[in-house]
Amino acid sequence: MALGRVQSFNRKRIADTLVQALEATVCTFGLMWGFAAAHQPGAIWALLSAVIVLRPGFEVSLRASKVRIAANVVGALVGVAVGTITGSAGEAQIALALALVIVICHWPPLEQGVRSACAGVVIVMMHEGSGSVRHMGLERLAAVLIGCFAALLVGYVGDKLGRRLLPRDWR
Repeated sequence: MALGRVQSFNRKRIADTLVQALEATVCTFGLMWGFAAAHQPGAIWALLSAVIVLRPGFEVSLRASKVRIAANVVGALVGVAVGTITGSAGEAQIALALALVIVICHWPPLEQGVRSACAGVVIVMMHEGSGSVRHMGLERLAAVLIGCFAALLVGYVGDKLGRRLLPRDWR
């Protein structure tokens, strides 16, 4: 009896792992090729955001993803705001934006997303080159949003395909 549960658990875990690996692969190629085809920068930031959102099991992932997406967007918005207001994205501004995001994310709906919010800050504020902090921040904010929603879409499709293709005792 116990051996049956262990085998079932292992099958489910293996299936989840393989589906998540496939979803990450699809997100990688889809985002990298999509951004290249559109001649837009930010594919790596979209991919990073997608990886933060991807989780095995779409239903569980969707609940957790809502918090991660909201927190990631809050972090990105705070990063853009701090960078725009100060006109810079140096260490002091990044530290200020991180501190603000950590305080904001202590609001109960976002508590589980503090790390995602901090990642959003870093994504939009790590700025090299001579471009405008605001312009770069907004480009990266768009990339964050695209990555988050790409992960949700790929996760949804992966879940539906997994339910159709995997044997019942593997789900």
